Amino acid sequence: METAMNKASHVHHLKQRIKDLEVRLELETKQLEEGSPSEKVEAAGDLAVVQSRLEDMNKRLAKAQEGHDGVWENIKAEFEDDVGSIETSVARWMEKYGGI
Repeated sequence: METAMNKASHVHHLKQRIKDLEVRLELETKQLEEGSPSEKVEAAGDLAVVQSRLEDMNKRLAKAQEGHDGVWENIKAEFEDDVGSIETSVARWMEKYGGI
């Protein structure tokens, strides 16, 4: 039971980190309205890549959440690394395009 609880807690934490990223991107995306057409196109392309990675992560987490607890122990570090990588991508995107 403890493993299932750890898994649920861990998945919840990862989902919250993803949701926080989605909210940050949504707020920043609204500022793209003020950029030049070329800036908007470049930023939108980069944003689409990040959003696709977030969607993929949500799907993978949902699938992992339904899976066997023992399997979770083997893949949770991979999820942590992936979310960390997406957080880095979002930070870079915001540095590059934030406040256009």
